[in-house]
Formats: sequence, structure tokens, C-alpha cells
Amino acid sequence: MEEDSPCESKTLVYISISLIAKRNLQLPADKQTPEAITEAMAKLMTVRLDRENIDTLGNFECLGNVYSLYLQQNQIKKIENLELLHNLRFLTLAANRIQKVENLRPLQKLGFLDLSNNQIEQLDPGEFPGSLIILNMTDNDCTKLEGYRERMIEALPALRQLDGNSVQGREEPYEAGEEEGDTGDSESEEDTEEQYDTEIEKEDSLPEISASLEKVKEFFVEIHKEMICRSQQRRKEAETDHKSRMNELEEIRNQITQRRYEAVRMKKDCSYQEGEPNVGSSEGGTKGNEDQGTAAETLD
Repeated sequence: MEEDSPCESKTLVYISISLIAKRNLQLPADKQTPEAITEAMAKLMTVRLDRENIDTLGNFECLGNVYSLYLQQNQIKKIENLELLHNLRFLTLAANRIQKVENLRPLQKLGFLDLSNNQIEQLDPGEFPGSLIILNMTDNDCTKLEGYRERMIEALPALRQLDGNSVQGREEPYEAGEEEGDTGDSESEEDTEEQYDTEIEKEDSLPEISASLEKVKEFFVEIHKEMICRSQQRRKEAETDHKSRMNELEEIRNQITQRRYEAVRMKKDCSYQEGEPNVGSSEGGTKGNEDQGTAAETLD
């Protein structure tokens, strides 16, 4: 029997505009109008929706320019509705409940895919986009199948890293041809021209992220820049959150100090009120004694 994740007890979440905005937008109060939010979301390059207990993918219509999408550690069971993200290059769905790889082939610019720690038992390499450079499938039963690694490498010509291990023995494109003395008039180029009728068909058929070493380097440079930007953003968010919490702490301290002051003042007032009769009787007694002394002097 399949065990439920500890976060299953929480309410499962569907991706909404408000959730995307809450996690990924920081708009001034005077610009939090529906129009401003829609415009800002259309410009997002990176979207983080990890650890939100999401169980269903959808509502990506407003994220046409998204470059990187983080969906790890949710409750997602099915890969769907990602075909609208034409510019997607980085996708992590690690630590979910996915049982089947599907609906990924339209993502022909995708270079990084993390499906580790899911529930994938069977695998069809044809369901992956051919543009993949890095693929992580660790902690899935499918990786234990005989011939798994060989099948994946054969099906994905651009792949350079699989499950954390480099793909060895794969020649870079064009290098082999140059070693064999191929020239611009070679038969392979003529065959290629016959294969594609127009330049548009060629661009549509070939993934933007090719298997060339230069493209691989560019991909990692872009990912590195993005990680720096996210790090800076997280630092700003942490600083803002720290200031907010320090202000709250200072307010609580002031309240405690005020309460202590009020308690001490009230205690002093009570002590003063309780001591008044004693003071009065003492003064009265002193005055009585003085009067008696005066009377005695008169009699004398």
C-alpha cells in the first residue's frame, strides 16, 4: 500500500494567479492592480512554486516568457499543461509523486530536467525532449531497469550528464566531420538541405539548445547568472524579513516594558493608599500628646 507523504494532511493546492504573484512578485502597494500584476507576470523569467503542496499543474497562460520553473517538493502526480511554456529551459519536478514521464516533448528548448525522487517505474525515452543536456532521474525505480542508461543516452543526442554522471565517448557535432576531411560541398550537407525544405522548417525541427560544446557552455553560464540573481533576491527578501521581525520584536519588548512599568506604578499606588491611615493615626497620636502636654503646663 502506497504511503502518503506527511504533507498530504495539508490542503492540496492548485496553481493560481495569486499564488504565482505571492511567491514571485514584489510590487509596490500602489501598483498591485490586476493589470499591473498581469504585466509583471508576463515578464517573469524565473518562477518558484516549490513546497506549496501543489497537486495539479496548470494556469501557465500568463507565463509565456518563463525560463526556469521550480516545482520540487510538492504533491504533483501528473506532468501536464507545460506546453505553453515555449521558452522553458530549466525545470525541476523533484520530490513529487509522478509515476509517468509524459507531455514533455513540446518543450524543445528544455536543457535541464530534474525528476529525481518520484515514483516512475517504467520509462519511454521518446517522451523526453531531444534538447536535454542534463537529466536527473535518481531515486526512481526505472533507473534499475536493464539497459536504462544506454537507452537514455541513445535517445537524447544532446545529453551530457545523466543522473549526476557525465556521458562519456560522445563526439561533439562537426568535429568528427572535420577530422574526416568533410568540406562545405560534402554529401552530408546536400542531404541536410534536401531534408529541410525551408529555413523555417529547419529552425522549427532543430532544438535551440544543440549538442555543441559552445552551446553547453552558454547554457551553464546562463544558469549560473540566474542562480546569482536568485541568490541576491533571496538575500534581499531575507534582509526585509529580518528587519520586519526585529521591528516586531522591538514592539513586543516595548509592550512588555510598558506593562511592567504599569504594574510597578499600580503596586506603589496601592502601597501608598494602604499606608495613609497609619500615617494619619501617627500624626493624630503625636498631636494628642502635644495637646496633653500643653494642658498639663497650664494646670501647673
